[in-house]
Amino acid sequence: MSAKKDNPSAQAPRVEAAEWFIRLQGDEVSAQDQEIYADWLQRSPVHVEEFLRLAALQGDLAGLPEIRDADVNKLLADLSQAQENVLDLEPHLRRQPVAERPPRASSSRWLVAAAVLAVAAVGALLASGVGGIFRTEYYTTAVGEQRSLTLADGSHIELNVRSRLAATVDATTRDIRLNDGEALFQVAKDPAHPFRVHTPQATIEAKGTQFNVHVAHGRTIVALLEGRVEVRGVRGAPVLLEPGQEITIASQSAGTAAAPRKADLHSVTAWTQRRLIFVDRPLNEVIEEFNRYSRQPFVIDDPAVRDMRISINFKSDSAETFGASLAAASGLKVVQQPDGAWLIERQR
Repeated sequence: MSAKKDNPSAQAPRVEAAEWFIRLQGDEVSAQDQEIYADWLQRSPVHVEEFLRLAALQGDLAGLPEIRDADVNKLLADLSQAQENVLDLEPHLRRQPVAERPPRASSSRWLVAAAVLAVAAVGALLASGVGGIFRTEYYTTAVGEQRSLTLADGSHIELNVRSRLAATVDATTRDIRLNDGEALFQVAKDPAHPFRVHTPQATIEAKGTQFNVHVAHGRTIVALLEGRVEVRGVRGAPVLLEPGQEITIASQSAGTAAAPRKADLHSVTAWTQRRLIFVDRPLNEVIEEFNRYSRQPFVIDDPAVRDMRISINFKSDSAETFGASLAAASGLKVVQQPDGAWLIERQR
């Protein structure tokens, strides 16, 4: 069947596929984007088909051995029969002889890899009986939005603002992916099935404990409240945290052994009470974090102001309160602009 053009929900996967197709043609595609793309593929068979539909239209990708030899049209036809919400390939997308393909267009290695991954996803879907790969639940929060989640194993998650989390939890697996944002985990005890949280920089493993994970600025910060967790970067030996300790794993040093340090747990978990506490932090970093909570962003034009270090404690749900606290703590001037944004500048 074909999607009706006046059905926005049916058109959404096609639009998303086009956005991914364009994004993956860039020369620089971050590891985080690659992970998000893979998660998007797994979310629905329709996503896989729509991306491959575009790949079939791109002549150079259609000629790849990985795609040509996989017989993509047959795979998708089989998948369509097994899953009602998968659209049939349109007739004009059926495999064309090489001579009839569009002229070769330049595409990045990321786009090629993405197309091959989509083919692999089709194979995985068919091998798992279509539905098996879609055990993952996806959660997102918007600006200023926080959510409380209870997983199938009884574990509890507080999800902070502007966060993206995927959870695969069943009788044999407890895997979480936090691509961006922050979450406080209270893990149900199950020694036979470790609870793992994956971020772009690290993997955190626990069997029954409470810990906070913050992903921002190209780094992962893990703070342990109770129990014990093992933190591992992309390479290198794991690091065990004790209660009251925290560790930072950065992208550029993901293979080195980071050292645990004492954590201010009151500051770490203040966000759950709608408060933010910063001690001797660059103002630009403070502003970036607060802007996750407010639809009235704060902006800095002066580079010298951006690098100032401040200590501040304030409520996160009021731009006016934050502006007043900022002015009092740093001696800066905070002026609201006609568009609603707040400009931070030095006193003249």
